[in-house]
Amino acid sequence: MTHGAGRASRRRAMRYGWGAMSHRSPMLLALISAAFLVACDDGGGGEDGGTTGTIEDPCANDDRGDEYAVGLSRTGEMGNVTLTFVDASPAPPRKGDNRWVIEVTSASDGSPIDDATFIVTPFMPDHGHGTPVPVGVEHAPNPPGTWIFDPVNLMMAGLWEITFDVEATDPTTQTTVSDTLVFRFCVDP
Repeated sequence: MTHGAGRASRRRAMRYGWGAMSHRSPMLLALISAAFLVACDDGGGGEDGGTTGTIEDPCANDDRGDEYAVGLSRTGEMGNVTLTFVDASPAPPRKGDNRWVIEVTSASDGSPIDDATFIVTPFMPDHGHGTPVPVGVEHAPNPPGTWIFDPVNLMMAGLWEITFDVEATDPTTQTTVSDTLVFRFCVDP
């Protein structure tokens, strides 16, 4: 190759957007392709020992989660407060942001609770982490005792424990009560 041919090659490379390092592009492309193939390997083998390319469902054999349905209810550990699902979007809960409408009542007599504060903590026990997105809490005026939790961010597939720490005024006794309730949902990929 002559000195002039090298300049012509660089000019062609610049004209076609290949950059000055175009003679290294095939090697770089091969390395990137190999890295991509390794990164996409799910580690599972097909019948012949090769990879299947499928994503394993972490919920397929996991029965620790609650079965979502309108009316799913939980009474707190101290027996003071009951939470009942009125609606969920999406239903059942899925990966990403969820919107839950929950009725909050006194566990002793079912009276609606409209005066309460909540700390809601989504947590993945198998991974040891929560979510960086705080759960929004809003009191809905009708019907009484209705609360909206939005967003409930379940950022990845797997088992989530959503803990509700509640401090409320019991509508019958007008005393302050506390309780902790946990719902568990296994979220599909």
